[in-house]
Amino acid sequence: NKSPFWSILSDLAVAPLEYGKVTLAMENTLEYYHYDTNSEVYFSYLENKSFLLLGYQPSFNFQVRSGPVYGFFTSNLSAEEQYQEIGGKLSFEFYHGTRLWFSLAYEPGRRCYDTYSEGDEESIYSDYTYHRLTCFASARFWDRFSLTSFLDFEPEQHERKGDDSTITLFFMNLAYTF
Repeated sequence: NKSPFWSILSDLAVAPLEYGKVTLAMENTLEYYHYDTNSEVYFSYLENKSFLLLGYQPSFNFQVRSGPVYGFFTSNLSAEEQYQEIGGKLSFEFYHGTRLWFSLAYEPGRRCYDTYSEGDEESIYSDYTYHRLTCFASARFWDRFSLTSFLDFEPEQHERKGDDSTITLFFMNLAYTF
């Protein structure tokens, strides 16, 4: 049974410093849920991820950005689920009017759970190193054909080898409009 709750979902991006073709941007993604009554399925939590990205834009349609990433998850129900992660991000974006858009991002890092200690076989979660690769491409051919594709590839190397996993999501759409 789900109790009443309220939530905050926020994405914030600001680029307070810009000098010629170089920018310094901060991005933050926040997800917060607060339940009046917590259960093992529905519980209050806060998840946050922050980026500090130095960007270079040599032309109006191409941009490269890189910088550190910090994220955390905390909840009032389960200390085992609480983690911190630190990593980096490198991204490329290219577009050509409404005909072509290509975005590639690579994010390596390390997630550490607050209650996990090396060799702990009883813990639900184990610390791991991750590599997140995200690619998005959209192209319009002639006036009526378009191709859109998305790839998300996330292998994880855990402290406990039995916990290793890889998430892969691929989507492709070829469309003809009348």
